[in-house]
Amino acid sequence: MAQADPGEQASPAEVTVTGKRIPGSVIGAVEPVAVLDTEAIAALGAPSLAELLKRVKSLTSSASGGEPVMLLNGRRVSGFAEFQNLPYEAMERIEVLPEQEAARFGYPPTVRVMNFITKKKFRAVTLQVLPGIATDGGGETNYAELTSARIDGPRRLTFNLSHFRQNPVLQSERDVVPDPETLFATTGNVTGVNGAGLDPALDRLAGRAVTLSGVPVDPAARASLAAYATTPVAVTDLGPYRTLIPRTDTIHAETGIASPLGKSLSGSLTLSMEASQNRGLNGLAPAVLRVPGGAGALPFANDALLYRYLPASVLHQRTTSMALHAGGTLLGDVRRWSWAVTGNYDRLVSRNSSETGVPLGALQAAIDAGGDPMAPIDPAIAAQRLVNRSRATSDTLGIKATANGPIVRLPAGEAQLTVTTD
Repeated sequence: MAQADPGEQASPAEVTVTGKRIPGSVIGAVEPVAVLDTEAIAALGAPSLAELLKRVKSLTSSASGGEPVMLLNGRRVSGFAEFQNLPYEAMERIEVLPEQEAARFGYPPTVRVMNFITKKKFRAVTLQVLPGIATDGGGETNYAELTSARIDGPRRLTFNLSHFRQNPVLQSERDVVPDPETLFATTGNVTGVNGAGLDPALDRLAGRAVTLSGVPVDPAARASLAAYATTPVAVTDLGPYRTLIPRTDTIHAETGIASPLGKSLSGSLTLSMEASQNRGLNGLAPAVLRVPGGAGALPFANDALLYRYLPASVLHQRTTSMALHAGGTLLGDVRRWSWAVTGNYDRLVSRNSSETGVPLGALQAAIDAGGDPMAPIDPAIAAQRLVNRSRATSDTLGIKATANGPIVRLPAGEAQLTVTTD
C-alpha cells in the first residue's frame, strides 16, 4: 500500500458560502448606520411608527439636521403617510442608510434613508382608547382609534379611523386674575371724552379731578353727582365667558392600498381626510356709548363715555378646517433599470368666524333721546352679532419621477446613474 509522504501538505478543503439577500433590503456597498430587527423595534416600546421615528431621531437625523427620507421594502413611496398606519409589529426590519445612499433613490445626498421592510404575511385589527385628565378643572381629552392592516406579499391594505376631543378650559378654571386696566364692566364705568373731566362740580365734591368713575349699582343713585365721587372703578371677571383652550373635535379617516399591476409594474394609492372644529368663548360683548352732558340721563355737565359689558351677549369663536390628501406611486423595472413616479395632491380649506360685538345703533339713538344708558338691551338686538369671517383655501400638487440603473462598468464596479424630475 502506498504511503503518504509526510512532507507533503494536504490541500485545504474547499468552503462554499451561500448568502441570501433579505427581500426588500437595499444594503449595498455602503454599510448602514443602524439596523433594527423585530426585537430592537419592540424594545423601543413605541405605540406607532410615528412615535418610533421620534425615538430613533438621533440615528436618522443627518449631519445637516435634515429629516430622513422613507422607503418601503426598498422602493420609493409617495410619503410616510402611505404606510404610517401599519403597526410596528408588521415590520420585519428597519435599515438606516447614510446620506450618500439617498442619491441612489432620487433624493439629495444630504439626508439619511430609512428603509422599512414589512413581513410577508401580516393581519391585524387594533382598537385604541386613550382618555386624559387635567390636574385642574377642564381640559380632559378622549382619543379613540380603529386600525385595520393586511399584508399579503406585495399586496397591502390599510384602514384607519380616529376621533380626538379636547374639552374646553375656561379662564375661571385657572388662577387668572381679571385685568384691572380694562374699562369695561357689567355695571359700567364712565370717563370724560378725550381725557377731559366729567364735571367741575364733581371735581369739587371729590377734592380731585375725576376723569374716571364706576357707575353706581343702585339705579336711584345714578342721578346723584355725589355718588360718583365715592363709587370705585368696577372690574368684571370674564372667566366664565372666556376659554383659554377651545373645545376641539378632530376626525381622521385614511385608507391605503398597494398591489402589483403586472409582471414588472406595481402601484399604491393613499386617500385621507381630516376634519377639525374648534369652538371657544370670547367673553361678553363690549359697548362704548356716548352719554350727552347737561340734559342726558347721567348727571354730568360734560359729555361722558360709558364702558359696559352686555351680560346677555356672550361672544363665540369658531374655526373649522378640512384637509384632503391623495398620494400614489407607480413602480417598474426595465431590464436592470428601476423607475418610480410618485404624486401627491393636498387641499386645505379653513374657515374662521369671530364674534366681536352686537349692533349698538338703536341703543345709542335711545341714549341720545334721553334714555337710560344702563337699560337692558333689546333681546332681539342682543341676539345679533357683528362677526369677522375669513376663509382660506390652498391646493398643492407635486409629481416626481426617478430612474436609476447602471451605465458603465469600471474597475471598482458599476457606475450608477440616477435621473429625477419634479
